[in-house]
Amino acid sequence: MPDRKLSTTEQTLAYLIGLGILIIIAAAILAGLDIIENDDVTTSMLIVGLAIVILGIGAWLILVRPWEQFDEQKEPQYTPEKKAAKPVAEAPAKADVKPAPAIKAEAPPEAVATAKPKAESAAAPKPAPVPAVAPTPAPAPAAEVEAPAKPDDLTMIEGIGAKTAAALKAAGITTFQQVASMTPDELAKTVKSQGARAGKADTWPEQAREAAGAKVSALTDLKGRITSGTMHDDLTQIEGIGPKAQQALRQAGINTFQDLAAATQEMLRTALDGAGLNLLKPGTWPQQANLIVRGDLTALKELQDRLQGGVETD
Repeated sequence: MPDRKLSTTEQTLAYLIGLGILIIIAAAILAGLDIIENDDVTTSMLIVGLAIVILGIGAWLILVRPWEQFDEQKEPQYTPEKKAAKPVAEAPAKADVKPAPAIKAEAPPEAVATAKPKAESAAAPKPAPVPAVAPTPAPAPAAEVEAPAKPDDLTMIEGIGAKTAAALKAAGITTFQQVASMTPDELAKTVKSQGARAGKADTWPEQAREAAGAKVSALTDLKGRITSGTMHDDLTQIEGIGPKAQQALRQAGINTFQDLAAATQEMLRTALDGAGLNLLKPGTWPQQANLIVRGDLTALKELQDRLQGGVETD
């Protein structure tokens, strides 16, 4: 078997076993010279040394498994091929046939394995130089696909029930942002295309904008102004408009301050006369409504202080 160096594990175990032997020798010397009066010390040293030696030998047997290095089944020391070559069977006699040359004894597997690459390298011609090929650039990584937005509870919008929300979801509309970006007509057509009934969607985009901005109180106030899918403002905040006049205006399609600010005097007069409210004078109503829409409540108060029944007293 060829010589080999000890592995790191074997060296460590050898040092450990040597340490145990040194402790045993030291204990024996101390006991023989009677330097230490207490025999328990030397006895303890002997026990410790023996324990270290036994542990080291046991670890060596378990970790190194030395018997595998002397397994004669792996590399036979004697084979018939090494002693003599096998006899060559005589070929049948033929005319003008030369006898086959004797077969040489086979070399050991290690020699054959070593010699074969040398022979092949000597016989084979050198390959022609291959022109350098520019490396193919790695493909660019695919663009990351944006994760779909988390669905929102669209039933928070006044006028959208469970069936309407399911129809919008089937059409790919699942968030407040999507609803806010569409027109009422687009939303109604989308719901109908999924076989569901669509109510009035006039206020859905505005509600969705409030919901998308997490403006809960604003959304609650907005929903409180919606009746049957239509936005309704409290028009009685306008000086000169009472409950009956408000009802007459709503029947004429004037439901919000925005509607009132854009209404003409002719439209207002027609709505009031149709309800039998001929005595009311709506001259300042659009002006008051416009101040509310603009949020100029200070100017609104100053104007209303000068009014009596919606008519300027100065």
